[in-house]
Amino acid sequence: MTDAELKASAEAFVNEHWEEIIEDIRYLVQVESVEDLSLAEPGKPWGPKSYEALRRGLEIAERLGLETTNVDGYLGFGDLPGESEKYLATIAHSDIVPLGKGWTVDPLDVTRREGFILGRGVLDDKGPLALSLWAAHYFVEQVKKTGKKLPYTLRAIVGNNEETGMGDVPYYLSKYPEPAFCFTPDAEFPLICGEKGVYHAQFTSPKIAGANSEKIVELDGGTVPNAIPGLASALVRADASTLADTDSIKVEDAGVEDDGTKLARINATGKGGHASMPEGTVNAIGLLVTYLLDNNICGEAERDFLTFSQQLCSTTDGTGTGIQSSDDKFGPLTCISGTIRT
Repeated sequence: MTDAELKASAEAFVNEHWEEIIEDIRYLVQVESVEDLSLAEPGKPWGPKSYEALRRGLEIAERLGLETTNVDGYLGFGDLPGESEKYLATIAHSDIVPLGKGWTVDPLDVTRREGFILGRGVLDDKGPLALSLWAAHYFVEQVKKTGKKLPYTLRAIVGNNEETGMGDVPYYLSKYPEPAFCFTPDAEFPLICGEKGVYHAQFTSPKIAGANSEKIVELDGGTVPNAIPGLASALVRADASTLADTDSIKVEDAGVEDDGTKLARINATGKGGHASMPEGTVNAIGLLVTYLLDNNICGEAERDFLTFSQQLCSTTDGTGTGIQSSDDKFGPLTCISGTIRT
């Protein structure tokens, strides 16, 4: 089979099975597979929901004709045995980041809209996981038709801990040799040769919020450090009627404290996105702290922390805090503020 014939055959295969592929993606998306170490147990090291997504991934792999292995619940894989013990691999992951707020569709289902499918994980990485399993199934069918094995074993690895440290991969490598070649469908084309290193920093101020604060009772924004938040809010000691709404800020009356002090809830709405691709996003934390500063809804002790948060959110390359850098391969530094809590 020539390269052109192979591509045409693969495209016809996808068209024939597209609705089945969508349903397998849906089957994976239905699981809120966020790591929960508080419920971890032997065989389910990342918690029960992550394990359920792994189980479903292996169920799909087995149905598609692959020989499946569950590696102690850390991850799993499906094999199409070849002529050689050397193997080529794909690795995709079945875990997700928290659902977050602001969804206009059910995040635990697949919704079709204008040629796209929507749902948590359809892009990162449950959709690609399902596609990698179906790609392996294509070769299962080719082997059946020709009666000839592939020169190498094809292994489709179902990862289960990519979002929170990738602890599944070292465990796998402690038990199995590295593949001769491995491809991960966890990004978009063109192919990627490297990835920026990641450093998560947590900044903690002296206690500025709560019963003894000057004006801020509560701050809340974002769900994970590797995503730009689309929503953030603050509960403050202020009269809501004196604070104006903006395109991105809505102010609500939040009642009174026991001593009669008026409270207001300030909600900021930005445009969220993945931390690795901040272009076009609007950080809701930045919108919120800027509004608090501009309207003097803070005391002096609170102002320093809000100003620093504003600097973190003012740019996405570290310029706001003076740590910007760049190189030829990876371009500018990426620096975002993902969460804020009191």
